[in-house]
Amino acid sequence: MKKLLIPIILIFLISASCASANEDQIIRGVKNILPQGWSVEIDKNISNLVGLEKALFQLSFKNENEYLIREVTPNKQVKFNPSLKLLFYDIKNKEEISKAIKKTEMMSSNIPIYYSETKEYMILTSPGYINGGVYTKEAKALIEPLDKALVAYFSSLK
Repeated sequence: MKKLLIPIILIFLISASCASANEDQIIRGVKNILPQGWSVEIDKNISNLVGLEKALFQLSFKNENEYLIREVTPNKQVKFNPSLKLLFYDIKNKEEISKAIKKTEMMSSNIPIYYSETKEYMILTSPGYINGGVYTKEAKALIEPLDKALVAYFSSLK
């Protein structure tokens, strides 16, 4: 029994180490291509998207240098910074994830949306994770430089 347990533990540790190395590589690469003003952090509080298991990891992007004023009620305005959350799933589950996206597309909250993919990851977001759910032309313009940089970077990893 002990003879079987040791190889199983070693395989698990090697797999976990490889996943962590791939995650670190993605994070380093993303940090190198960020447009001016943008920051990224690994978000330990991984969001759950409807119909999907928990992501392997989540990156949260924010630009503290830019902002828009959003009217939330007639007498209350809130400043918001452009932001984006991306959730990374194992590409091996692409078919299952695609089915979940299709199944939940008519729901209104926290639905998964395909963002991009690499050899190892399928990358998703959700409407509320793009600029906090603000979809004005101004909000879209603020996030556009980040979006272009990320899409180009992830495409280079296919």
